[in-house]
Amino acid sequence: MKDRRPVPQDLPNGKTETELGWHVRRDRQGWGYATEAASAWMGEMFGRGEAHLIALVRPENRPSCRVAEKIGMHIEEDILWNAELKWPHHVYGVSNPNLDQAVAPVPFEGTFIHARVWECP
Repeated sequence: MKDRRPVPQDLPNGKTETELGWHVRRDRQGWGYATEAASAWMGEMFGRGEAHLIALVRPENRPSCRVAEKIGMHIEEDILWNAELKWPHHVYGVSNPNLDQAVAPVPFEGTFIHARVWECP
């Protein structure tokens, strides 16, 4: 995988977390692509020494809630995202189970890690 560096996500509760996100074209949803991509990126980030990852998911987005659950995430809290719109979101989280075996963390300054599936054979 290319060298991707996530930008920490500042949450309304004052915490700063690294977010893992996914977006799949509507005509490709339900085939497991989001789960596969999110799982691969989670493994990549944990291998780089990331201690904890989150996913912000709207509660009504049941397919994305299911993706988060399939890759081992659990709801850690509920927040209102966006100061103006106050959208409710679940904050799913997962900690690195092999932290003592991970390499030293990569200093992060780059872009948000977002798994996308746009073109598929």
